[in-house]
Amino acid sequence: MRIALKSKILAIGLLVTNPVIFAKNRNKSTDPKRPNILFIVADQFRRASLGFLGQDPVVTPNLDDLAKQGVFFSNAVSNHPLSSPFRAMLLTGKYPLSNGVMANCNSARTEYGNYLKKEETCFSDVLVNNGYSGAYVGKWHLDGPAPTKNGEEVIWDTWCPPENRHGFTYWYAYGTHNNHSNPYYWTTNAAENEITRVNKWSPEHEADIIINYLRNTENQREGSRPFALFWSINPPHTPFTEVPEKYKKQG
Repeated sequence: MRIALKSKILAIGLLVTNPVIFAKNRNKSTDPKRPNILFIVADQFRRASLGFLGQDPVVTPNLDDLAKQGVFFSNAVSNHPLSSPFRAMLLTGKYPLSNGVMANCNSARTEYGNYLKKEETCFSDVLVNNGYSGAYVGKWHLDGPAPTKNGEEVIWDTWCPPENRHGFTYWYAYGTHNNHSNPYYWTTNAAENEITRVNKWSPEHEADIIINYLRNTENQREGSRPFALFWSINPPHTPFTEVPEKYKKQG
């Protein structure tokens, strides 16, 4: 699962627990003020589980390559390393007490305002307002499902309507689920009842989506504009067993 960053791209990898950031402007001859931006967010990825650190017995060749090409920030940390609060802090630049996303979003917490508000100004909004094409792929988990009434089952996943996507005009995402081997997504123009289901390990499938976006094979973005692309990968979030055998054998 390799992505060739051959254009002017600033690649930034953010890990949910003790985030690590890599950065590299691959084309120094072009305007450094307008790089393309790629954010990579992995759920429940421990800092020690990076092969180039030599701490955990793991195999992470692509992250190792990214670290070699860029900059490794060893002291970057998340103030609240939990799915929804982390994403909300990343996008808004605010602590959970200020943006209201104190815990993971679900229907039992919606009535308390535990979701990303449409009125918030996220830095994706700022990028888009300054000429960037915004794209989001993978786990979102920032919306509040309809509040749960007494005795009803708590709902975790929900569709994100376009007006709540904070500038992301290309959308291939879901709220939250742990179907790593059989994921589903809502695409940019899909209605709430129009779900795309996939029979492939989610990181591999999303990598294909990302590569097609970078190549702009289907005019996913306006080619003349720089892009800000967020890739939110669910694994290694539980269940840990939902990993293709070929990767289990690499250890």
